[in-house]
Amino acid sequence: MADVRKIENLEECVNLQELNLSGNELSSIEGLHRLHNLRKLTLTSNKIASLGGLEKLEALEHVLIQENNISNIAELSALAGSPALEATQGEMDSFFSPLPCKCHLVGD
Repeated sequence: MADVRKIENLEECVNLQELNLSGNELSSIEGLHRLHNLRKLTLTSNKIASLGGLEKLEALEHVLIQENNISNIAELSALAGSPALEATQGEMDSFFSPLPCKCHLVGD
């Protein structure tokens, strides 16, 4: 089975509450914008460089983003309304500072 490279065909899944897209070849999170009831999103082990657009998912409570290519920690401030944000300490080391959101940094 081929790894997923693009998020698509979720238009009818408007009541989806949990989505696990870990271990794929995703480089973008484009395609999640209609999942307004999404509470938990797992994006670990992909090639995602930007989290832009997640701020539109107002029900989102948990985001797991370990092992990606996220380089701009400022994008995490867009998730300030999320009760939980999980990322590995390794991803945050070069940007470590108090974040303007309730963040839970999971150790390596």
